[in-house]
Amino acid sequence: MRYRSFPPGRGHLKIPLDSKQAVRAGLAMYAPCRPKGRLARTLSWRVVGVLGPWALPGRTGDWSPPMDDETWSALGTAWAGSGISFDGLVVHERLQASRTGFTLMLLKAGDPVAFAKLRDGDGTTIETEFRALDAMSAYGPRTFSVPSPLAVGEVMGWHYVLTTAFVPQLHRVPKAPRLDAITDEIRQGLDALERSATVDEGWEPMHGDFTPWNLRQRLDGTLFLVDWEDAGWGPPGADQVMYRATVAQLARQQATLGTASPEARRFWSDRLRLRSMNAASDRDAALREELLRLLDA
Repeated sequence: MRYRSFPPGRGHLKIPLDSKQAVRAGLAMYAPCRPKGRLARTLSWRVVGVLGPWALPGRTGDWSPPMDDETWSALGTAWAGSGISFDGLVVHERLQASRTGFTLMLLKAGDPVAFAKLRDGDGTTIETEFRALDAMSAYGPRTFSVPSPLAVGEVMGWHYVLTTAFVPQLHRVPKAPRLDAITDEIRQGLDALERSATVDEGWEPMHGDFTPWNLRQRLDGTLFLVDWEDAGWGPPGADQVMYRATVAQLARQQATLGTASPEARRFWSDRLRLRSMNAASDRDAALREELLRLLDA
């Protein structure tokens, strides 16, 4: 199967070219936050609808799983045992050096049937995501939706979590999300998770990567929140601090965090500095430096 690397330049999505619906399913995995990216995705969506899948811009090539054939086959068998049958896939490769593995949208006749997130070696974040989604699905938030967890497992050193896939349609950064209501429901939903004895007193459950590329708004106005692998515990207001800081920096606004908790700001400063130390060549290093300047201001 031939794939097109999208968006041009970054190319972290490998989108199959066998049908229009498969290409649009791939474009729905792209979560641009800046105007240039949003325009590129919207134009590509429309052009593919008129001219067909090969009109998608980007470099054409093959994709092979970063594992041997035996492991890849065993993963497919394990997913089939969870009731997932697929004949195609979209690949989302991680650009951040601090985040390993990759994510797949599994397709059947061009339509999404499930997401699969994979990590080699340490499966801690995979287990975290499954437990967080399980807790949130049981809670049933009203201000946003989450994928439902289907299965979690390990095959030959590769850890995976399977979740339901969302309907492939365009989405955007929410214009004015009700952050208080959303983070309240995150805290209530994750409150069912076990609290470690090492968690600081007064800390609260949090999403852990609450950013505009993870909180998305559909065309009908409804919200969905993805990527729960960093769910855990943090100072009160930590999720909102990260969201507001990220929005300000992506929009290149001269902004301050106002009355944001000093503890929450230090919490994120420490985390971002640790990521910078572990991933000096990360393609998101510039954004991290901008966030640090805002958090430290």
